[in-house]
Amino acid sequence: MTSHASLPAVPVDSLRWREILDVLRSAKRVAVTTHIHPDGDALGSVMALVWMLQLTGVEAVPVLTDPAPENLRFLDAGGEARVAGDPRVDAVLSASDVIAVVDVSTSDRLGRLMNRVLAAPGRRICIDHHTDGDFPAAPSLIDTSASSAGELIYELSRLLLGDGPLPLRIAEALYAAIMTDTGGFRYTNTTARTHRVVAELIEAGVKPEHIYREVYHKARPEVLRLLGLALAGLQTDIQGRLAWIDITQERLALSGARQEDVDGFVELPRTLLGVDVVILFMELQSGKVKVSMRSREGVNVHDLASQFGGGGHVHAAGILMEGPWIASREALLEAARKALGGRTA
Repeated sequence: MTSHASLPAVPVDSLRWREILDVLRSAKRVAVTTHIHPDGDALGSVMALVWMLQLTGVEAVPVLTDPAPENLRFLDAGGEARVAGDPRVDAVLSASDVIAVVDVSTSDRLGRLMNRVLAAPGRRICIDHHTDGDFPAAPSLIDTSASSAGELIYELSRLLLGDGPLPLRIAEALYAAIMTDTGGFRYTNTTARTHRVVAELIEAGVKPEHIYREVYHKARPEVLRLLGLALAGLQTDIQGRLAWIDITQERLALSGARQEDVDGFVELPRTLLGVDVVILFMELQSGKVKVSMRSREGVNVHDLASQFGGGGHVHAAGILMEGPWIASREALLEAARKALGGRTA
């Protein structure tokens, strides 16, 4: 492992972490969980926190609502995560002194685990970087200026483990978390601090190409077929300022791809010249509609998502709409047109 002694440690404000540190340092057993359909930031943050706590002598277990997608399973190569449906989940939650929720601050985003987490006897804490939050936790640390939950867990690692080099698997998990939530350090949430944190992770031994390859270079033929079908149906409006693609159950069946394979598809239409808002609509087997939105500077898709019960960030937001498909889709498109100052029906 390479020492990062050549770099000064990124300064961390220990005062804002004081309550969370007190809770974690006094805990014997901690369950760490996150939102449904975990992405790189969610899973990387969960695993990094679990391993940090284990190093301090705490019995920590990752608990997930859904299994890790194929491209992120390297983050839990040892299969430590307990997934909803596993009979051990209830036992883990019941035995935990603390339940730490990361990268999500709204209860319903816990999906099938929500009621179990809320009913568990342990103390709940929350660490997140999203603007919305109704999760009943005390204490909570919500910092919307952070690029990712991973950046916040990095701060916590410095307070729990000190300023020495982080163990490689923790550094890799945090790098994956930050890399994915910043779009490979392209989004507006990427800051100078983000790069300083990442520099320390690389000094700890992370190989950026390795993490990038693990996350993004594992596409199966079925995934590319689905992408082709989606892009063939690309639609635009308002002189190209609004663009959207549809992932229907029919297209999933035709391609042979899975729902989890859609991760990242919303990024491709962002390359269109002049586009301000991109929307991906995905029809779920339940009849609900999962929506992912991205925007450029000057357009707040968080506000747009909040009109339909969703949330997220200014330039990246999501919604889970009740359906039906056509009505939900058209309602959101009309709201997007209005937000962009374009025509409405």
